[in-house]
Amino acid sequence: MSGEALLAENDRWWADYWARTPDLRIPDPFWSDFLVYAHYKWGCATNPNAPKPCPLQGPWIEEYQFPPWGGDYTINVNIEQIYTFAFCGGNTAHALRLFDLLDSAPYREAMRHNARVLVGIDDGLLLSHTLNDEGRQCQLGFSPHSAIDQAVTAWLGHLYWLYFDYTGDRDFLRDRALPFLRGVLRVYQEMLEERGDGTLWLPVSVSPEYGVSATMFEAPRQDGPNSSMQLACIHMLLGHLLAACAELGIEPDPAWLDIRARAPHFCTVAGPDGRRRIGIWEGQDLAVCHRHHSHLGCIYPFDLLHELDGTEQEQVANGIEHWLKMGMGAWSEWCYPWAAIIEARWGLAEAPLVLLNVWRAVFINETMTTVYLPRFHGVSAHRYKDIGGARETNEIMQFEGTAAGATALCEMLVHTRGGVTKVFPAVPAAWREAGFRDLPQPGGFLVSAERSGGRTQWVKVVARRDGTLTLAVPGWSAARVERDGASQTLALPARIELQAGETATIENGTAE
Repeated sequence: MSGEALLAENDRWWADYWARTPDLRIPDPFWSDFLVYAHYKWGCATNPNAPKPCPLQGPWIEEYQFPPWGGDYTINVNIEQIYTFAFCGGNTAHALRLFDLLDSAPYREAMRHNARVLVGIDDGLLLSHTLNDEGRQCQLGFSPHSAIDQAVTAWLGHLYWLYFDYTGDRDFLRDRALPFLRGVLRVYQEMLEERGDGTLWLPVSVSPEYGVSATMFEAPRQDGPNSSMQLACIHMLLGHLLAACAELGIEPDPAWLDIRARAPHFCTVAGPDGRRRIGIWEGQDLAVCHRHHSHLGCIYPFDLLHELDGTEQEQVANGIEHWLKMGMGAWSEWCYPWAAIIEARWGLAEAPLVLLNVWRAVFINETMTTVYLPRFHGVSAHRYKDIGGARETNEIMQFEGTAAGATALCEMLVHTRGGVTKVFPAVPAAWREAGFRDLPQPGGFLVSAERSGGRTQWVKVVARRDGTLTLAVPGWSAARVERDGASQTLALPARIELQAGETATIENGTAE
């Protein structure tokens, strides 16, 4: 290919990429620029024409030193954060390279081998948490968190479901997502046992990274029964499997319904005041500041709050309060965006931006690159002794922070939880002017909205396939919905049925 042809092809590729990318308008020059740069870097790192999916540091590996963690696929949060941005970022096809790797023969062989060795089954799928491109553990050292953290495989299964939910690709659901989800759950099925009271539990489980470091005084051991993260994964998998069967007209496995009825959503511990709250595993409270927010996985990434009863909701609320009391001093680069999304999903409007602004000061350098180590002492004690070293060897770039931060900004503007799409759910009062265009949501919807004078002015929804969107807008009690020349006023949250290609324009229908 000639140089001119190569440049023309490059221009075409990027034009197509940006055409699919939603346009977000945020009244903060830094975050506006950060979003554009994040989209650009994400397009570079996850190009579906690349032979392999994006690893921990993306393609930006220094030529003068060995890449941190071998530039591997760390999958207890990192790769998941990178590829979650495929969905709100509008370029879902970029996730296919990750699924190609997971569906490859070496990965399937490794997953089935792991499941066979751990629980003695031939139809299970299980990965360890730091992988090379053949699905094999590649970091030195091996622990319960390497061997029995089935959440790492389950979270990847969640990405399979999201791909279907955003694209509506039923062939992908039937041929790739459903088998993967089923194989991941099979390992959990073998790990679950029945208690004397008839409930199901995990006698042995881990919570990602909790207890792995004696210097953090987190726990006297690395494992315990009924890890809240693992239980959340089980219920997430069950929800996706049952929804997949309904979509495809397949009869679900009766065992799935039994597990759903008898397995708890999370474990609880009693605080000093006697109030029960969500715990790490049975008998293990969040005892110190911990960077992995996985015990709150029922809030995000797995969106299970709508399944909880009133008592469980209160226990999660108590857990949020305790989590906040433990502080942020041990958090690393990828923890802040995750926490911001948890708070946005919990319904907090002011706090997410505060977290992101702290993160910006401590973990984003002058080139808008997210770095693993704090840039200075005094805020975070993460790898405290390593802070302040020579930057050419000490400034470790990790790409998941960039993708997670961009995802958090999208979540603040619009997100769907419990089947309800919430517009401007976590926008602080200071953002009186904001807007977004064609920001994808589950169900194949593109949502646009405008905020002016501190109020939502209008919302527009475009359906890419037949479906029903349930809409809520903070500050509105009703909405006037216009489509095909007809108008109706609906109480919020409103169910709006749309056919593929149809557009609904929505304004405040609240009586003045």
